[in-house]
Amino acid sequence: PFIKFAKCYKTGGGELSVHVTQRLPILRVMANNGDNYYIDSNGQVMNPQGYSADLIVATGDINRHFAGKKLLPIAKKINDNSFADDLITQIDVTPKGEIDLVPRIGCDIIHLGKTDTIQIGQQLAHLQTFYTKVLPTVGWDTYREINLEYSNQIVCKKHASGKKRS
Repeated sequence: PFIKFAKCYKTGGGELSVHVTQRLPILRVMANNGDNYYIDSNGQVMNPQGYSADLIVATGDINRHFAGKKLLPIAKKINDNSFADDLITQIDVTPKGEIDLVPRIGCDIIHLGKTDTIQIGQQLAHLQTFYTKVLPTVGWDTYREINLEYSNQIVCKKHASGKKRS
């Protein structure tokens, strides 16, 4: 399942030549319905083979069609953005079909909104600005949620007094 293309032939000199092109997973899906698989860059499902790749994990209310059509473009944008790729560890799909990101540092949740309203490139740019300009000033554990759902604004929810995550 991890091979995209393989070409094997024997040369005139009697040597065996093998050329292999590997399928590369982009996203790991661990859905609420029990599905557990990888998605490659073409949106094709790849079953796990007993080892795990260091990829963004998508969890929540996900079916295979949704993973390939809606989550794959988001995962590609995150992977292509070095800041976001280093920051984001998980994509969670809520029962309402909204997308939340789980970062390595900072807040608990980054809310993107419904998949049909997500402008992921713009949202990642706003997130990077927020992480590089605001959080170093106010403190990395000040906010529990960052909401990027709305155009040209970031809405944050603070941790309740004395209840910052450890």
